[in-house]
Amino acid sequence: MRRILIFFSLALAFSAIYLVAFPYASIFYEGIVILHIFLGVGFLIFVLPGLLQLLRGRSRAEKLGWIILIAGGAAGTGDVLLTRGKPAEIPVETRVSLKVQDSVTITERLD
Repeated sequence: MRRILIFFSLALAFSAIYLVAFPYASIFYEGIVILHIFLGVGFLIFVLPGLLQLLRGRSRAEKLGWIILIAGGAAGTGDVLLTRGKPAEIPVETRVSLKVQDSVTITERLD
């Protein structure tokens, strides 16, 4: 389970970094957007059923990190479902910076 969570966290972080660093419309960029969406949905589907088990026995910082990461996923899912291609009102830099910080913190603690 840890390896899968590490994979999702790192893949989401790298795709988010690319989306913020190179916000130029291209087919590759749109592919990364779609990949990021599917990775986020996959992460949520994988982590939500075992959330209580995942949080059990963790420090407060780890619990907070997981909760923020999952809240970011829920916000991203809501963003996709509500905007459906329209410009988002939440700045992408805010969402990405929180997700990258949490992904790095969680990945370091899983090792």
